[in-house]
Amino acid sequence: MDNKLEDFLNKKDYYFIHYASEGFYNGSSPAPKISCIVIYNDSELNKDKKRFSPMDYLVGNNLETAERLCLEKFKQIISNTNTCFIH
Repeated sequence: MDNKLEDFLNKKDYYFIHYASEGFYNGSSPAPKISCIVIYNDSELNKDKKRFSPMDYLVGNNLETAERLCLEKFKQIISNTNTCFIH
């Protein structure tokens, strides 16, 4: 098992995902707004980090539109089927 994990972590086609939101989802309450999503790969082959935040899209947009634009940009990245994402 250790060798498989080590082999996996030495590849360049994986990213860890971390996200922050304003709170937890509580059944019938509105879903919490996203504060930020970060994906990163810290392997020796690929040192890469990307940040997606609605704050980057607030100029000229309301918060809901900024959040949608942020998620669309994030979706473009995770749509790559050759990449593995770990949460």
